[in-house]
Amino acid sequence: MSAIFATTIFVLFGMAPTLVSIFVQRRPGISSSTVIMMFNFAGLMPIIGLVWSGPMEGGTRALGEMLNWLIIYGAAATGAIIAWASPHASAMFTQLFAGSRSAKIKARQKELYDEWGSSVVE
Repeated sequence: MSAIFATTIFVLFGMAPTLVSIFVQRRPGISSSTVIMMFNFAGLMPIIGLVWSGPMEGGTRALGEMLNWLIIYGAAATGAIIAWASPHASAMFTQLFAGSRSAKIKARQKELYDEWGSSVVE
């Protein structure tokens, strides 16, 4: 089997998580599909490199090795987890910093109220 055929099979079946994420994404534009695609591609490239650098029958062996598929799909799953967790982590840190800033503003407001009295409020 030629390396081109093995590469085609790896790309078609290896990039399946990317295709699924493109079809099920809820919002148009750049979203989690891009993250999943990049991680999926990063998991796929080392295996394609091994197929092309090895002997001709290496492509057939590479298709049958479960570790290769675990690496490809594991990389896509890692991308999906990061795409899912990033907005939650961002929201958590935003709320944390906003709460800290709000406390500082309230403390400064109390200082001004103590210094100027109730005429500042009116």
